[in-house]
Amino acid sequence: MDIHIGAAMPGRFITAASCRPTLQQFQHNVARLLKVESDSERERARSREALVHAGKMAAVGRMVASVNHEIKRPLASMQLLVENALDLITHGDVDSAAENLSLMLRATGQMSELSRQLEGFSRKMPLKHGTVSVREAVEHACAVVSPKVKTGRRQLLVRVSNHPVLADFDRLTLALVNLIDNALDAAAGVQDQRIEIESELRDGAVAILVRDHGAGIAAHVMENLFDAFFTTKPPGEGLGLGLALSSEVIDEMGGKLSARNHPQGGAEFCIVLPAAEQAA
Repeated sequence: MDIHIGAAMPGRFITAASCRPTLQQFQHNVARLLKVESDSERERARSREALVHAGKMAAVGRMVASVNHEIKRPLASMQLLVENALDLITHGDVDSAAENLSLMLRATGQMSELSRQLEGFSRKMPLKHGTVSVREAVEHACAVVSPKVKTGRRQLLVRVSNHPVLADFDRLTLALVNLIDNALDAAAGVQDQRIEIESELRDGAVAILVRDHGAGIAAHVMENLFDAFFTTKPPGEGLGLGLALSSEVIDEMGGKLSARNHPQGGAEFCIVLPAAEQAA
């Protein structure tokens, strides 16, 4: 570095520094910039994973009351079956006691399956693109929300083909759980409580449609539907993150999430993802 000092007004100095970086310094600066960019990308990836995991846990949290209801029934049945079995053994009716124990075993199997589904959905998983069966993702999402479905007259009508898409199974299931859960809320208290889930091919892509038969989406709500922390639910019943998170994870997989009011009533959400054959 060369320093030049020139004359100025009395009592003052002017300094000018001219830097002539060497090739080594230039390469060092480029390496530093690349490292900063790499660190930023890793941090963004970690943030996305944390957001997805938080969204999944929030979805599971919304199901807690329904899951509790679902567990209470087999637990009550198991208690009664054990009491009956003990009484039957006391009276020497071993065959009937064995039948009661078989029924109890079936009830424990149902509880274990519910626990397995929720555990599999809630575990933290990194982004993993691959060929995903739409049918399998929809079935898994329906299994997660099934306790909530059973608490009322609501029905899930699934007409989904086995279309393969390029996606992350875990994230696609999360988005579907959020959409189906919202549809179940929209169906509560209305005459037609069907939730329709369909799929169709669209020019090299696959569309997954989730429709309810509720009141639909108001115009002022539609404008902010996918904004974080925007919700129409009463305090304590929703943070307004489900749709925002679903939109983000679908975008991350190269797809798009949209919503509209169905011409025949109710709201319809649409996930569009690239078909696996076209994405290769």
